[in-house]
Amino acid sequence: MYSKILLISYLLLLVGIAGCIGGSNSEIGNDTEKWKAWAESSSEGLWENDENKAVNPAEVYSFGGESTTDIIYEPLDADIAGDTLFVTDWALHQVVCFKTDGTILWRCGEHGEGPGHFSDIGNIAVGEDVVAVCNRSLGRVDILDRFSGEWKYSIPVAWPYDVDISGDTLAVASVVESDLISLFSISNGEFLSGMGAGFWDDNAIGRLAIHGNANLNIAFDGELVLLSSYFQKSAAVFSASSGELVAMIDRDMPVQKGHPHDNGAGATVVSVYVVDCGIKDDIVYMVLGSYDENVGEKEPSDITIMDRYNLDGAYLDSIVLPQRIDAIDFSEDMLVATDTYYDCVVLVYSFI
Repeated sequence: MYSKILLISYLLLLVGIAGCIGGSNSEIGNDTEKWKAWAESSSEGLWENDENKAVNPAEVYSFGGESTTDIIYEPLDADIAGDTLFVTDWALHQVVCFKTDGTILWRCGEHGEGPGHFSDIGNIAVGEDVVAVCNRSLGRVDILDRFSGEWKYSIPVAWPYDVDISGDTLAVASVVESDLISLFSISNGEFLSGMGAGFWDDNAIGRLAIHGNANLNIAFDGELVLLSSYFQKSAAVFSASSGELVAMIDRDMPVQKGHPHDNGAGATVVSVYVVDCGIKDDIVYMVLGSYDENVGEKEPSDITIMDRYNLDGAYLDSIVLPQRIDAIDFSEDMLVATDTYYDCVVLVYSFI
C-alpha cells in the first residue's frame, strides 16, 4: 500500500513539473475587487466593509519562474524569517536559504537516503535556531541548522506532509500515523503528544492516503493547531495542550461543485478547494483556490482567496491575491506564498 501511495504521489508531482515549464496562459477573471465581492457574497462576514480591519497585501519580492532559476527551480514550500527565505526545491531535492536581495546563504541536500539527502522533499518550517523539513518518502522530518544548513538529526514520521514550529515545539501532520497531528520537542526530537485520531472518517482518510497525503496542512502558534485538507471544505482547531477540538472553521461557499457560478469578474467558477491554512495574530486564514471552466475544469483560476476567521470559527471577510497560490507562511508583517505547479515562483507580500 505504501509503495502505491509513493508511486501515485510521484506521478502527480511530475505533472506539476510539466505545469511549471508551461506556465500560466490565462488572464481571465483577475479583477480582485469583483472576486472579493463574489467570495463574500454567500456569507455575512463580521469585518466586511470595515476599513479599519482591511489588509492590502502588496507584492515586494518574487523569485523563481523564468527570471531567477539560478536560485530555485521548482519551489514546493517556503518560510520567511526577517529578510531571509527558506525554500524547499522539489526538482533539486534541496533546501535553499537566501536573502530577499537574492544572495544565497546556503544550500542543503541532494537525492538519496542518508543524512542530508532527500527523497520527495516536502514542506518546511523555520524556528529560532533550526529548520524542519519533511522528507516524505523516507518517512522522517529532518532538522537542519538554521544558519548553516547542516543536518542535525531526524525524527521518524510516516509520510510527513506539513510542519510548523512554535518555540521549542514542532508540529507534524501525517495521515499515515495514528494521530493526524504529532507534537515533538525541537531540541531532542522527543514525542510530546498527538491529536486528531479519528477526526476524519475512514473514507476521508482513504482519499488522503491515495493521493499521498495531498494537501494536508497545519498551522501552529504554540497554543492552537489548525488542520486543513484539500478534500475537506472545513478546518479544525485543536488545543495543543489538551488535544481537544476547540473550534471548526467552515462557511457556505458561493459555489457548489457541479453547479457553475458566474462570479461577475469574467470567471465561471466550477468549485472551490482548500490549499493551505495559517494563524496570525489570533486570526485564522483559510487559503482557497478555485476552478474556472473558462480556463479549464482541471486547471485553477489565476487568483487565490484568503478567508479570515476568528478563533471561535466566525467568518470575518475575504482577501484576494491575483496569483495562484499553493502554500503560505507568515512572519510579522510579511506573507510568503508559493506557486508550485504553474508559475513556479515564491512571492513575498507586505501584509499590513
